[in-house]
Amino acid sequence: MIKMSNNFEKSTFEYNIKNELDEQWSLLKAKQNNEKIENDEIGTYSKEPFKKFILKDYYLVLDNENNKSIYLIHEGKKFKEDKKSANLSITMSVTNPREEINNYIVLTCHNNENSNIISNLFNTLISNILSKIQFENKSNRDSVKEAIQEYRDFFKEKFEAHSFDFVICSQVLNLKTPGVNNFELAQEFLTEMYRVARKGVACDFVTSYVDFKEDYLFYHSPEDIFAFSKTLSKRVTLRHDYPAFEFCVYLYPDFVGWENDKI
Repeated sequence: MIKMSNNFEKSTFEYNIKNELDEQWSLLKAKQNNEKIENDEIGTYSKEPFKKFILKDYYLVLDNENNKSIYLIHEGKKFKEDKKSANLSITMSVTNPREEINNYIVLTCHNNENSNIISNLFNTLISNILSKIQFENKSNRDSVKEAIQEYRDFFKEKFEAHSFDFVICSQVLNLKTPGVNNFELAQEFLTEMYRVARKGVACDFVTSYVDFKEDYLFYHSPEDIFAFSKTLSKRVTLRHDYPAFEFCVYLYPDFVGWENDKI
C-alpha cells in the first residue's frame, strides 16, 4: 500500500509539473509576442518557481525560433554533451541567461515546426527529470542522464513511412493539456500513426458522451475524431460499444486503386 501511495504521489507530481510547464511556456510565448527579441539575444526567459517543487538555479528559455530550453545547475562532475537526437540537444554552459557564472546542463527542444507532440514530449521529459530529483534523491546530472536514456528513441528522426504493421495509442490523449489545442494534438497523433503504419492504427479517447466531467480530462467528440480520420483513410471504424466512457477509432490503409491509396 505504501508503494502504491508513493507511485500515485509521483504520478500526481509529474502531472502537476507538466501542467505548470505548459502554462509557463504559454506565458513566455505571450511575453515574447509583446517584446521585440533581437537576433543576437538568447530569447525570453523565466525563473518562476514550480508550485509543487523547489528547484534552485533553473531557467526556462524560449527563443525566436520557438526552441525551448531549460537550464539546470550542474554539480561540476564530468558530463558529456549529447547531440544525438533530431529534436533534442544537451549541452553545457557556464552562464545562465542573466550571465550568472555557474555550471549548467542545458536541455533544448528544437521544434521549428511547432509540433504539439514534440512540445508535449519535452515537457514530459522535464517532469520526469524533476521527479527523479524529487523522489529518488538523484543529482541533477544523474537524473538528466537516466531520463535521456529512457526518452532517447522518441526524439530521434521521424520513423520511415510504413515502418510498423500496427500502431496503437491507448490512454495517452486523455489528459487536458494547458496551452495546447487538444483536438489538434489528437490530429497530429493520428496523422503520424497512420503515416508509419502498414496494416492499421488504433487509438482510444475519453468520450464527450458522459454524465459527469473531471477538470483534468479532455473529452473528445467521436464525430470530430471520425470526420478527421476519414481525411486520412476511407477505411475507418469507430467503436463506442464497450463498457467505459471511451471510444476507439481504427484506421486501415485504403484499398489498392482507391483515391487515398497509401501503399
